[in-house]
Amino acid sequence: MYCRYVFIERVQKNFLLKRFIKCLLKNRDIFLELDNISKIDNLFDNKLDNKFDILSKYISNKKIINNIQEILNRYYRYFTNTPLKLNAKLLLLSWLINSCTDIIVGKIDNFIKYNLLIYSRLIIKNINDLLLDRKYIITFNKNLIKYTIYITIFIEQDKIDKLEYFTHEWMSLEKAKNEINDSEKYNSNQKIEIINNINKNKIMIETYTKYIKKNHDFNYYQQIIDISHKLSKQMIIKHKQTLYNEICSKDYKKFILIINEIKQFLIILNKNIKEEIDEIIDINYYINMLNNDICDFDIVTNLFNYIYEKLIKHGSERLEEITKNKYLELLLEKKDIMLFISNILVFLLELIKEIKNEICDFRLFSELIS
Repeated sequence: MYCRYVFIERVQKNFLLKRFIKCLLKNRDIFLELDNISKIDNLFDNKLDNKFDILSKYISNKKIINNIQEILNRYYRYFTNTPLKLNAKLLLLSWLINSCTDIIVGKIDNFIKYNLLIYSRLIIKNINDLLLDRKYIITFNKNLIKYTIYITIFIEQDKIDKLEYFTHEWMSLEKAKNEINDSEKYNSNQKIEIINNINKNKIMIETYTKYIKKNHDFNYYQQIIDISHKLSKQMIIKHKQTLYNEICSKDYKKFILIINEIKQFLIILNKNIKEEIDEIIDINYYINMLNNDICDFDIVTNLFNYIYEKLIKHGSERLEEITKNKYLELLLEKKDIMLFISNILVFLLELIKEIKNEICDFRLFSELIS
């Protein structure tokens, strides 16, 4: 019974292989034309551009794509033991990679690019071999799997690189808007004109990114930039100079502003703990304590420990090592509670600025690979 089953399976496999080879041979002219275009002389740069244009146009032809997809469909009916499947466009891309490497892949500066180039050449050779003799099918199977893996990794990495570039460009434009608004070099009409042009470029970038990742969320980066703008180096210095005097005179406007900025940043980091943050960082509670002169070191230390622990979770180990000792030193300075509060609040603002710089790139990378 088992032998009969094996025999039937072999017959089926042989039948599917014949169908695949037959379809391959039927489209022999496509591969001959691809090889002919690839052999265009490229002694001059304009010839290389011509080769790229001609080859790109040829492999973009719907009829060519459909015929190659039919070949692949028959192949995958025969060869089912594969974790990834290639589509027609990615297979045709192997001719562009092989013939116009500098344009498609760029500098061969890593293992992925190197292997992609090697296996694109092997796939082209294997197809030509199969057109002559089906005995090359095993080699073709192995190399097609390898090519599929490397082209998939390359394309995903290329998407990440492009999306990272566009996002940083978008963020630079948003930062430029803040700088224009703050600048005294321009009058109101000039500011409106410049900002309108910046917004047009932002919309263009947002449109491009949708082709790469439809749900790419720029709102997060907008919030980060807003925080960054408010916590500029000059602003932190200004807080440091005036916060202590204002708290001592029971003027809590800056105290409220800073606490609100800290709360907003914590919520950006984790929206799920908004209620917890609102409950623990109750601004009115602390203002009442300060007004009535009943705020002691233990109460504010508990508050600052909570904030520090929530913040540092989102920073790197390096940042924790750098800031932990400084924070502990500040906690020991318990001579003047108003000075204690103002010094630690300014420290927390500086910490937020450092964390913001770290998590921005980390969040971007996380979004890209998700």
